[in-house]
Amino acid sequence: MNVIDFEYDLENGFAWIVLEDQQDPQVNIVQCCLEQDYDNQYLTVIDRENCGHNEGICGDANAPAFEKWGEGRCMKTLFEHAKKHDFKLF
Repeated sequence: MNVIDFEYDLENGFAWIVLEDQQDPQVNIVQCCLEQDYDNQYLTVIDRENCGHNEGICGDANAPAFEKWGEGRCMKTLFEHAKKHDFKLF
């Protein structure tokens, strides 16, 4: 598993990493939802226990990577890259 990109979207409330595998030319995405403030503006903040990573849109997007590398490893990698980009995690 190699991370080739970290991105986030404060308009729609997501953060994600793009992963590649040496044996598979197809890239995978691991994403989660961002926290909102009282005015419903998205923040560079992730609640590790409640980030929607296995529900809805995120769950669908993450399923292939979770099957390939495991949920825990994928989420740990996403959180590590978020921290490198000055996200707050709790």
